Amino acid sequence: MNNFTRITYGRKSSVPENAALLSFRHAFSLPEAAKKEAVRDALIGVFQKLIPSVSQNGIILGHLKGSIQAGGALLGLSATRADAIDQTPGPGWEELDTLQDFEIRVSLLSITPCPITQEQMEEMIVNMI
Repeated sequence: MNNFTRITYGRKSSVPENAALLSFRHAFSLPEAAKKEAVRDALIGVFQKLIPSVSQNGIILGHLKGSIQAGGALLGLSATRADAIDQTPGPGWEELDTLQDFEIRVSLLSITPCPITQEQMEEMIVNMI
């Protein structure tokens, strides 16, 4: 199940020109299980690629959220500063060792012009592992 949404607002809107909301969801089914830390680190790598496009002077002008979900287990990631990606383990995450079938979700809100395209964000996530 893949889903991508990009919403932008123009000059006649009450939000800044070229502000954007990008949201993408991708289900992975790996041929072999991967360590959960490797999947988490790969998603952090995607965040690190996205952050420069929506930050100025170390501050993300908007926010970046993501999650890894496997069955009932969940890890949330969030960034509002360029130098820190917060991790919030949900129920079941600590008990996991490996991931094989899981879903990644990423949402990026930018209140300034965002040069990331649908294709770029999708490619980053789909090819992260």
